[in-house]
Amino acid sequence: MVQAGLIPGESRSIEIPVGRYAGYEITMEGMGLFHYLTLYQQVQGRRAAYPPVSITALTGAQRKEIEATLKGYKSAS
Repeated sequence: MVQAGLIPGESRSIEIPVGRYAGYEITMEGMGLFHYLTLYQQVQGRRAAYPPVSITALTGAQRKEIEATLKGYKSAS
């Protein structure tokens, strides 16, 4: 589950069933100043992307922790 929000207390979550998880991608924009996480899931035999979530406010260590966790999940694709 990834939670995001600009205002304290505001959050959104993305929950993907384990059998439908199809990977992730971390991208950077603005000369590496802005970081985004995109999650993918299998839907009707195709790989579908959720809208990118900004992870810019996280520290480098927190981004690495998220990436290490996501690498531990087996992709359905």
